Amino acid sequence: MMNVVKKTLCLYCFMFVLAVFNTYVNAGQPKYDLSNGGAGLSRSFSYTVTSEVATFDYVATSKQLKWQPHSKDNLNLGITDKVYWFRHSFSLHGSQKQSVIFEVSYPLLDDLEVYIEHEGQLFSYQLGDLERFASRPIKHRFFLIPFTITPNENIHFYARLKTSSVMIFPVKLWKTSDFTERNQVNTLILGAYFGLMALLFVYVCSCAIIIRKRVYGYYLGYISSMTLLLCNLSGLSFQYFWPNSIWWNGQSSIFILYVIVFFGILFSKSLLNIARFYPRLNLALRYLVAAVALMGAVSLTLPYEMLLAPTIYFSLACCVLGLVIGYVRVKDGLEVAKFYSVAWGGALFGGLVLVATKISLVPFNWFTEHALMFGISFEILCLSFAIAKSLQIERKEKLQLKDSLMKHLANAKDTLEQQVQQRTAELEEANIKLMQSAITDSLTGVANRRKLDEFLDVEYARAVRFNYPICVLMIDVDFFKKVNDAYGHQVGDTCLKLVASRITGEITRIGDLVARYGGEEFCIVLPYAQEHDGAVIAEKIRVSIAAHPLLTNVGAIELTVSIGVAGHQPDSNMPFTQLELADKALYTAKHNGRNQVVTASEMGAIRHIN
Repeated sequence: MMNVVKKTLCLYCFMFVLAVFNTYVNAGQPKYDLSNGGAGLSRSFSYTVTSEVATFDYVATSKQLKWQPHSKDNLNLGITDKVYWFRHSFSLHGSQKQSVIFEVSYPLLDDLEVYIEHEGQLFSYQLGDLERFASRPIKHRFFLIPFTITPNENIHFYARLKTSSVMIFPVKLWKTSDFTERNQVNTLILGAYFGLMALLFVYVCSCAIIIRKRVYGYYLGYISSMTLLLCNLSGLSFQYFWPNSIWWNGQSSIFILYVIVFFGILFSKSLLNIARFYPRLNLALRYLVAAVALMGAVSLTLPYEMLLAPTIYFSLACCVLGLVIGYVRVKDGLEVAKFYSVAWGGALFGGLVLVATKISLVPFNWFTEHALMFGISFEILCLSFAIAKSLQIERKEKLQLKDSLMKHLANAKDTLEQQVQQRTAELEEANIKLMQSAITDSLTGVANRRKLDEFLDVEYARAVRFNYPICVLMIDVDFFKKVNDAYGHQVGDTCLKLVASRITGEITRIGDLVARYGGEEFCIVLPYAQEHDGAVIAEKIRVSIAAHPLLTNVGAIELTVSIGVAGHQPDSNMPFTQLELADKALYTAKHNGRNQVVTASEMGAIRHIN
């Protein structure tokens, strides 16, 4: 019996010693309760600096490393190129396994390795924006690690971090259901914000197209690049715009900052009318714009870590310059400059908070993370009011100028009305005479070459549209030079008048045109006529002239004519192509002996030989 009691006492003593040992071992190790939301792990981290070749096995077992505790709410080590290791051990309250998510809510980290020891197993994850977006365990703008944890079991968390941006490492542990609910709210807020920015973009773009003012184009470039920068800083650009372009994701933020400064300067120059009132300052700003464009191009070739700090300070300096210029224009009495200065103050505030966060002057939290977004939103709102006010002032000036001009015109109107009426009547009468003389051949009385060209253009376009044929006749008086040589040019002119009269006598349809083409050549245009119809009319003309000599003051003179005919359905060719065909048919008629009609379709077959 005594042996049993002794054994029982020894067992209780061993259990007591084991409990005391476990209490000693777990002393200082936090135990988180996730029932009331996420737990911030960063405030309990310890960290150390190692070489780039240090491995997890070395870091986890080495006794030589000096781990420094961290007790602040947020872990921000500023801009550094060193390799940091972080560690933290903890456990969870509860009685059942919990599905959790480790959230690293700073999306600009380059190279992040996470190691988790739990229940004797080691889990490793390769994260950071130097990895393709598709390789992330969860496709999200932040770095997320899904995990299942057994309550009251120790979790050992290690992380290796090297980045060219700011060393900010905010880690939070969430129940999966809580994170999903919170993420939906954040997504809704971001969607509403960027949706409003998209509507503003469409509005400004419409104004730029309708009003056609450069200030709208500069403002459009400014808000577009500013919105894209916010997408970059929040991780949305890498998620949605260029998930496979690691190089551009690293370089784009610096480049976009220079684009913002570029359009910001141009917008300020245009809105504040610097060129008109301060030409020297305008020249300096033009040089500054050229320098910004050059630096933006160079930023695509230099490392991110080399450009980060200089670019941020340069952007802040340009923002301060904008405030100074706005203040000067406010002193000049420009009302628009008040909105402009307030807007630039909002942007400067957001930029200063961003810089203070980057260099560890202020903690990284929800407000400082979104300060730039608030400042930019306020700035864009004020700048929109500034543009609206500028348009209102410009419209008012235009109305005043319009009223002045209307009064001046009203005074001049009464004086001019009588003069205009008198001159109009005189011009109408002269115009009628001029129009008639401009389209009529003064010798023969038929249409001249100008009228022929206009008629062909109009009639051919109508024929193409309504798909009806046109026939063209080219007429040449045979051996007319002999008439001029034998009887003189006055008799020759008489003969041309008589020939024109004979031709006109054979054209009886309304809408046909007889014109003198040049010298002893005439042209006839017959709408709605096929080639054989034109050939029949041509034969009548030839017979009319050949059968009856022309009576002149020197006696009867016998003349003949050669006629070329071309007619077809209209197509995409110009009417001058048909003239050329008729002219070639005329040339064939003259070549084959004259006094005959030749059609374009039978080029060498003579219809009549006298």
